[in-house]
Amino acid sequence: MLTRLRELFRPRKKELPESYFVGEEYIKDPRKMDAEIEAVFFTGGSIANTEFLLRGVRVRLEQSGSVLKLKINRQIPVALWNDLRKHKGEKYILGYIWPTLPKVNKEISRQKYENGHLLLRPVSVLDIAFLTVARGSRKIRIRWPLAVRNFPFPPDIENKRDEIYVRDFIDAVDSYFRGSYDDCMRKLITSAENFFDKNKLAGDGFREKVRINFPEDRLAPRVLKNNLLFIYKLRNKIVHNDFRINPTKGWICIRAIGTLKYILSSPLNSTNPLAGGYATRLHMQFGMLLEYMGGHANLDEMEVMFKKARSEPSQDRIIHTPEDVDNWMFSSLEITNKMQSVILAP
Repeated sequence: MLTRLRELFRPRKKELPESYFVGEEYIKDPRKMDAEIEAVFFTGGSIANTEFLLRGVRVRLEQSGSVLKLKINRQIPVALWNDLRKHKGEKYILGYIWPTLPKVNKEISRQKYENGHLLLRPVSVLDIAFLTVARGSRKIRIRWPLAVRNFPFPPDIENKRDEIYVRDFIDAVDSYFRGSYDDCMRKLITSAENFFDKNKLAGDGFREKVRINFPEDRLAPRVLKNNLLFIYKLRNKIVHNDFRINPTKGWICIRAIGTLKYILSSPLNSTNPLAGGYATRLHMQFGMLLEYMGGHANLDEMEVMFKKARSEPSQDRIIHTPEDVDNWMFSSLEITNKMQSVILAP
């Protein structure tokens, strides 16, 4: 009898699945339900109500007084709704909001300049004051916004990180999070210029300094050089030719920020390598905040990637040499000619 009781109450070992990817339980859920996501912002400007479709999803902007509401009517997985009731999976609601903001900000920008309204500015998920998901009369309050604690840094860089080019880099990242992509590009080039000056790089003028100090014998410096020359070209078009980055193409800033991170932490930083290490850790924080704010939690995009992965055989990357490391790290950072054409298209 004692042996039988022990068998009955012995903890069962949970068998681990053969594989798992983040969001799988929602992507594979065939059950869908209609829902309305509502994000509330406070604004000092006046925005005319507007409505548009984004990949079949209805998006509305409605303002009453200083309250601006972004409403997204779409289907979500039933499993996600059930988890939201337990305050699980909330970042995926931010993931639904994230891809709508470029078009929202494009409309805000249009009204800003057409009406000459000085108080209108882009909105981001950081500006959301209240966030809810509703199913008919049932409404769930999402825990947002949340305060983020200071990112930890090693003590050896405490007194070695206050460089003007690092401040410019931080401001560029902040501009990206605020949806000000043109300003992000301007500040990244300002960061690079101040970095070049501080380290007294050879060459007259920005382009010549880049061409002299970034050789093409390896993939890493070649990618950094070509990326930086394009970012500089883009910045000049913004400053001098009235060019504006399409709000739907903010991904270019992610590659540009990554490019500057590598440059600030490269051997070219002969005056303060610890500040370069600080820039690397700031970039780590940038990636974590993207995840936190829903930038990598778009279930629609994840589902497309899942289906693509199932239909195409995977290719394992085995790293044997420094060249393999370069290929792995910098091929995903490169701003290709095709990407450049997409960004510069009217």
